[in-house]
Amino acid sequence: MQPLESAMPCPRCHEDAVEPLSGSSAIVAWYTCPRCDHFWSARIRNGHPIDEPETPVAVPAPRRA
Repeated sequence: MQPLESAMPCPRCHEDAVEPLSGSSAIVAWYTCPRCDHFWSARIRNGHPIDEPETPVAVPAPRRA
């Protein structure tokens, strides 16, 4: 079941109104941008995607000699 009004802009190229892929649920929607092929997911709350920033990846500190 697709959530209502769950289209959102692409976080990479800002293409407007990217629709969720089939198989998306009322909890998580999956997207593929038709312009740049970026693939991402978004949590759904009250039928709308929650626009959360991407989680930064921890980079280990360089070793000291």
